[in-house]
Formats: sequence, C-alpha cells, structure tokens
Amino acid sequence: PPRWFHVQCLLTAALVVAGSWGWLEPTLGFWSWNSTTDYLNGFGLNRLFGFFGFWGPTWMEKACSLFNLLMGIVAAVGVRRMWRNQKSEAAFFSLWLIFFLFIVGFADKAGMKSIHPYRYIMPFWMLIYGLASFEISRRLGDTLRIPLAILAVLFGGALTFGAVRGEAYCPRLTNQWPEFQKEFIRYLETGGKVPGRMLMECRELGDPHYMEYLAFRTHQQFLGGPFGAYFLISKFTLFVTGTRPVIFERFLKDFDEKEFKDYLDLYNVSRIAVTSSQAADLLRKFNGILIESPSVGSYRMFQVKELSGWFVQGTGDVDAELDRIRIHGASPGMLVLKYHWISTLKTVPSLPMKPVHLKDDPVPFIQIDNDSGAKDIEILNEGL
Repeated sequence: PPRWFHVQCLLTAALVVAGSWGWLEPTLGFWSWNSTTDYLNGFGLNRLFGFFGFWGPTWMEKACSLFNLLMGIVAAVGVRRMWRNQKSEAAFFSLWLIFFLFIVGFADKAGMKSIHPYRYIMPFWMLIYGLASFEISRRLGDTLRIPLAILAVLFGGALTFGAVRGEAYCPRLTNQWPEFQKEFIRYLETGGKVPGRMLMECRELGDPHYMEYLAFRTHQQFLGGPFGAYFLISKFTLFVTGTRPVIFERFLKDFDEKEFKDYLDLYNVSRIAVTSSQAADLLRKFNGILIESPSVGSYRMFQVKELSGWFVQGTGDVDAELDRIRIHGASPGMLVLKYHWISTLKTVPSLPMKPVHLKDDPVPFIQIDNDSGAKDIEILNEGL
C-alpha cells in the first residue's frame, strides 16, 4: 500500500542518517568551516549527463556512458507510466530527481558550493538505476524485479565508481604504504622528530592519505596536509606543490624571505619536507632563513635556522598531543598560542579563553586570560 511504502522510505532515511552520524555530527558541528573554494563545484547539467563522456578514452568510460544513457531513458519511461496510475510514487521519485538535478546543475550558482554538488552525481545515477530496473522487471515479470534491481545497482555502481575514480585521481585502494611513505615513517620513529612543526607538502593525488596517520603514530606536529581537506577554511595552511607550489594561499615564488619567515614563525615551523623539485628550488633561495638538510628518501629536507617558540604572547613550556595541549610554567597575563582555536576546547583549570585572528589566516588562534597566574594549564578538546 502507498502508506506503507512511505513509511518504509522514512525508515530507510532514518537508518541512513543513524548509520552516517559518525561523520554527520562533526560535519554539521563545523559547518562554518566549509570554504567557498571551487573544489568539487557543480559543473552544470552538461556535466551530469556528460560526466563520463562518449569521448572518454577508456572502455570503462564509454561503457558507463552507454549504460547511463540507456538506464536514463528506461527510468524516464517508468516515471511517466507511474504518473498514470501511481501518482504518489511518481511524485516522490520526481521530487528526488528534481532535487538531484538542481543540486548538480545549479547549486554552485545559488551560493551552495559548500555542499559539494559534484558528490551528488553518483546518488542521482543510483536512483536512475533503481527506477530503470523496476520498469524493466514490470515488462519482463515480477519474479525478476528484485534480482534486476540488485544487478542494475551493482553493475552500474561498479562502472560509475570505476569512471569516477579514474577521472578524479582518487588515492589508490591499498592496505600497504608505498615505500617512500614507509621510509618517512621509519625516519620519524628513529630520531627524525623535530621541535616545533614540520611543514610538509600535500602529495596525495594517487597516493594513500597518511598525513593524519603520521601525526597519530609518530606524535610529530605537522603543518600542510592533507590535500583532501581543501574544501575547509583551514586549507590556508596547505602546502600544495607541483609545477607552481602554493603555501598560505599564495604562490611560493611570490614570497620574499622576510614574509616567508614571518609565516614560519607564526606556526613555529622548524623543518620543511618536499618531494617536488620546483618547491625545493624555490626553498633553496631562502638561504638566509633555511638550511638544506640530508634528504630522506624522496623527501628533500630544509631546516629553519631560528625557532620562534609556541607563544605569540606569553611564555611557558608546551607539550602537545592529539586533543590535548599542556602548558608548564605559564607566565601570568595574556597568553596567545600558535595553535588554532575551535569551539570545543576547554581549559583546566577553567580560564577565560577566546579566539583571536592573526595575520590573514581565516582560522583563529587560542588566547587565554591567565590573570590568575596559573602555572600549569591543560587545553582539552571535549568534542561535540
């Protein structure tokens, strides 16, 4: 019955939300961190239907194009038939189709770039596959309805994923680190850790993401990655290398030595690691503030001559780990740390704390009012 059908749809939606809450909660909690960057924008309706392109160079792209075109025609026939004798179901599916068409085709023009319209292409085609399979099974017989639906979604999904992965240059699916990453992990674990932060290039297109893993496993503090976070305002500190290296949202070649040193001091950078020859050549020009160190595998290493410490204002000894910063021997008065502020932080003992913006970084830093003269202060991330 139509009423039970709607209940099933609502229960399915509730189950999906519950199962996705692990990533939905932080996404919604930090929604203001979404950037209006051009990363993963919508590309218009032509991008939705021509995403895989008949002109694609591989058999995967050509097969996906033909399959999608066929399924789209069959799904349209099915929805048109529904409007004659199943109006509630037709309205339900039509609304979803219109929703996906709007998001992918027009959301970026309507100021909704932060929801990443590009990501809605695959759910759109999953819906098309399901509608097409039910229309085909109606003509062939009810006994084939469920098997055809499963086959269409699996086959179409496999083709779609293959083509999307090929075009988007996603990190390869593997449970092994490439040798250059293993070598760098060994380096950090066998005495390569440095005081301050290590500024590291974002080399992750085609390679497994391991920047977060490095920080978790080695307890080294990093600046620079991962490239997958390019849709957040924190992308300001990404170090994207290649033919035209970018850091602090400027081309590296456009920095003079003093400007670059000011930014390194702001984040207490003590070491820089890059693999691209272009970035290495540009860093060698800053020989007044950097010293080139022995390479580590494919990484070229540069050491900052003078460290600035963890305080913009105030003094103390800082020890940091994931979700926890400890200050020992803190000076009384105002403390401004070279750590980013987020709304889920608290201090022990409880002290007035607020965000403060420094230079042109869109993410604020931590400011603590220590008029009480507390010597030992802990900053904890309580989470959402």
